[in-house]
Amino acid sequence: MCHWTHGNSVIDSAKSLELARTAFEISLYEEEGYTLVKPGGSLVMKILQGAGIEEFARELKTHYKTVKHHRPKATRSESKEVFLIGLHKL
Repeated sequence: MCHWTHGNSVIDSAKSLELARTAFEISLYEEEGYTLVKPGGSLVMKILQGAGIEEFARELKTHYKTVKHHRPKATRSESKEVFLIGLHKL
């Protein structure tokens, strides 16, 4: 998923981070033994590079064993998009 981009890199990366945080919060949701991402599961988020991403990655590390950044080879050089991946939910 991706938000509607504005062409302003600061606004676009902030909105992207907000959307990724929402996905992360959903991945942690648990009620009556039901969880959307089970222990050992993974979370993959497309995010636009910008302020706050490294802090967010550190936050992910408190709930996922491994956190990686991935930029596919097919991504255009001018693109700011990367994938933030949480592997093996604790």
